[in-house]
Amino acid sequence: MNLSLPAVFSVDDITPARNTIQQICECARTIEGGLATFSHDKLHGHIFNPAAGEEAILLVPVKSKHVPDHYRYVVGTDASPTGTEMDASKGRWLRHPLKGAANNPAGNEQAILRVLESWDEAFSYVQEDQARNKIGLRSPQIGALHAIHAHWAVTDSTATIVMPTGTGKTETMLSILISVRCPRLLVVVPTDALRSQIAEKFLTLGILKAAGSRVVKTSALHPIVCRLEHVPVSITELDDLYSRAQVIITTSSIAGQCAAGIQAGSRIIARTFSSMRLITRKLPHGRTSRNILGGGGLFSSPPRRSARMTAHWMALSFSNTR
Repeated sequence: MNLSLPAVFSVDDITPARNTIQQICECARTIEGGLATFSHDKLHGHIFNPAAGEEAILLVPVKSKHVPDHYRYVVGTDASPTGTEMDASKGRWLRHPLKGAANNPAGNEQAILRVLESWDEAFSYVQEDQARNKIGLRSPQIGALHAIHAHWAVTDSTATIVMPTGTGKTETMLSILISVRCPRLLVVVPTDALRSQIAEKFLTLGILKAAGSRVVKTSALHPIVCRLEHVPVSITELDDLYSRAQVIITTSSIAGQCAAGIQAGSRIIARTFSSMRLITRKLPHGRTSRNILGGGGLFSSPPRRSARMTAHWMALSFSNTR
């Protein structure tokens, strides 16, 4: 029997404004073992015994109460076994020794430092080789990485990275996060759907931490990520948010809805952040990226070389025509 398990979050918090802050300490995975039915008083579910000799995992309905205390690994899931598979990856850990281990409502400064230390010399320019089933970065991604490192080595001006659609802008962003070892990063995207997609990639680190990948060392920790889905209402709330998250992902709509005083405070706090702004529209004929990118915005004030770096990402349809 194969059991698919959800990720384990060492940080899993919701702010008073209902913005989520999370850090994965163990990615979702699939393990082999034996499955049996479980019953205790009015509680019914399954018990899974991993073939590798790990502790038993109890699988119960998500809203279960009065779970026996002697089980250290408990997953809440409404999934049922089908044949030789049980997919509990959409469930959540109700109990796990690492669950919430790094939660700190007062701030995650020490946790962020541990993440940065784990990224020291952890990144490698490993190129994908499909013929040999080798997981790695594509040529356009490696080229973009070298280009932006070269750009930031000689100038403090905002970088605009132009990559054809489908070449992997998100993994390139992840690679920059780790190779530069950004202490703080703001990512501004145009839509809610893209915010969710990008946040998931930053949480898992995509192919960088995929099974069999050697782009980053296995010892490299995952970043602490905030999905900014609700408008901050005070400078205090912003300050608290920025002290607890390493990567903040939001939309230009949320930024634009902030009151003038909050926007001013955001610009002050954001000086300690690097920033990336993902723009997914096509480049119209006769227009330059400067025409489209102009105008600034909440998280795109001019960078200071000593404090932060800024990049704009442009997604274009690829064409060989002139």
